[in-house]
Amino acid sequence: PLSSGIGVIRGKDVFLLEEIILTSAVSRQSALEFVERYKGHHNKRVILYGDPNGKDGEKHGQASDYLEMEKVLREHGWSFVRRVKPSTISIKDGQNAVRAKIKNAAGEVSLFVNPKTAPWTHKALATVQLKKGSTFHEDEKDNDAQHIGTAIRYFIDYEFPVQSRGIQRIQLGGI
Repeated sequence: PLSSGIGVIRGKDVFLLEEIILTSAVSRQSALEFVERYKGHHNKRVILYGDPNGKDGEKHGQASDYLEMEKVLREHGWSFVRRVKPSTISIKDGQNAVRAKIKNAAGEVSLFVNPKTAPWTHKALATVQLKKGSTFHEDEKDNDAQHIGTAIRYFIDYEFPVQSRGIQRIQLGGI
């Protein structure tokens, strides 16, 4: 299913409050659902996160998924910013970024989900199933909730990426 999470960032904390889950839909329909659902929202500003592959076609003057959503938002009086990485992220790094928000090595929790208004999100984060023999690749078999988990991963990895530790080179001086 086409899955969108709705949330806010307060400092380093992320609150995933609602979701839009549409089966058999395209990006335009998701944007229409969003503007209808939030038509009474006062500031009418939104940040779009997602899969870099959603930009496909833009180099050739074709309407991409993002251009379709942005058109709908614009037509309904919303301003927007697109925050999408230039290329596909590492699944492992993205999942580690999400895990670090759920609970980091210092025991800090900074990702919160409302299970009543975002049940698919809650299920996705609570029931991630990994492929046998893998520590990072999700098993998609019989798990429609993994789509919203992937959407959340794109957002978290953009705003709160895991910083990999580079190898420090030490230059030794001669005697």
